Amino acid sequence: MVIKIRKIDGLIIVLLMERKYEKNELPRQITQNDRKNTKGNKMEKHLQTSRSSTEATQIAYIAGLFDGEGSVDYTQRWEKKRKNRPNQYFCFHITCEIGMTNYEVLHWVHETLGYGSFRPRKSDTKTFPNAKPQWRWRCGHRNAHKFAKQMLPYAIVKYNKLKQIVDHYDEGT
Repeated sequence: MVIKIRKIDGLIIVLLMERKYEKNELPRQITQNDRKNTKGNKMEKHLQTSRSSTEATQIAYIAGLFDGEGSVDYTQRWEKKRKNRPNQYFCFHITCEIGMTNYEVLHWVHETLGYGSFRPRKSDTKTFPNAKPQWRWRCGHRNAHKFAKQMLPYAIVKYNKLKQIVDHYDEGT
């Protein structure tokens, strides 16, 4: 997957493209000779830098997607979860989710992050008979904490809610 960032008329556009090779063309592999020929392993340093910058770019893209399409649930509710415990008690509901109709993007988010659940969302076909099928990526509790810590530096709209999640879990440690 190739990520390209372009600035056109003051707008930053992020393009996700899959690199396709012709039959004769193969991706160039770095060999041991290439590593020996470079002074001070500059090529390895470049590869490490580009790998970490690619991960940072992917996290920034996911943060932008989450800021626009996602939602945060950080609430306390009265719950009665167990049948053998009749009393209600306060329970925190902490979840982060992204819901949209584009399967490929949400699947990529799930594969990139490596946690959370990725499932189709039940649609209301009675009220909206022509609705497209929706997909949902969701994480909760400790995974929501991990997600919030990754998204916090890039978040704008959901910054306060993500900060609440981070503070909630960091207080206990």
